[in-house]
Amino acid sequence: MKNLILLAIIAIIAYAGYLAFQKDSPISELTEPERTGSSKITKQQAVENVKNLPEVQDYLKEVPNGKVEMDNEDAGEYNVHVYEVKNGHTATFNWYRVSIKDGKVQSQNNETSKEEIKGVPAPVSEFMDNKDITKLETGGLSVNKGNSPPNIEGTYKADNFVATYVSLVREKTIKVGETISTDTVTFSNQKEDGSISFGTSSEGFESQSTSVSGKDNCFTVYDDENYNKSSCKYTLAFVVSGCKSDKGLTNIQISSLMKSKTGEGCDDFAPIGYTIVGKEEDGLMEKINQ
Repeated sequence: MKNLILLAIIAIIAYAGYLAFQKDSPISELTEPERTGSSKITKQQAVENVKNLPEVQDYLKEVPNGKVEMDNEDAGEYNVHVYEVKNGHTATFNWYRVSIKDGKVQSQNNETSKEEIKGVPAPVSEFMDNKDITKLETGGLSVNKGNSPPNIEGTYKADNFVATYVSLVREKTIKVGETISTDTVTFSNQKEDGSISFGTSSEGFESQSTSVSGKDNCFTVYDDENYNKSSCKYTLAFVVSGCKSDKGLTNIQISSLMKSKTGEGCDDFAPIGYTIVGKEEDGLMEKINQ
């Protein structure tokens, strides 16, 4: 499992190359001109909408050197970063999603209302939403919903996972077609309520909640992962899909979706919403007899 999770680690840490891109492209140069005849808002307007939030205005009064900057555009939304640079590191106040269509602002780190995702165990809706599911499906992931997944308990050996989709490409990020070597994964303690567990020895990762959905022979596992790197803490949704066969697990896909970042030094990691999907190169994770 350590090497399986490596996909998520590499996908996110490799995004450090994004910083170099930012340095060569000042925020002012990224600002789009007004779209004539369109109701869609520009990046500059999105930043202004965030600046006008009472909580952000209070923050900027307390932290005069605080910054409100555009980070990236993803799935019809702008991601805006509010932070300060302290002792050479980034100290994040919050992240905000701004709708390109109507300019509505939503806090990313402090979301309180969750819309239930139909067809999956209730705990999944605590760390993912329907937009997240749509992002993964747009990236080619097969999401198998239902309350009668096959029992997938056991240890399985993987060979190579090939990246089939990345939501944002920069010089040092993983590219479509690149291969990531993996080892084994163990699923255990699968219960009728949809809960399941799998362990990893990857340092810094902590699984908060793991669930499984599906029907017939196909399944999808959803894992809420926390990761602490230095003074930066980030969370991601790690999702595995496939089908059970006599030989093991077939049509296996894995994906990760960055959910939040807080603390200092977080610019070294991918932006919120960054998504990657990969598939097992030969389509099979063979079950290991123990």
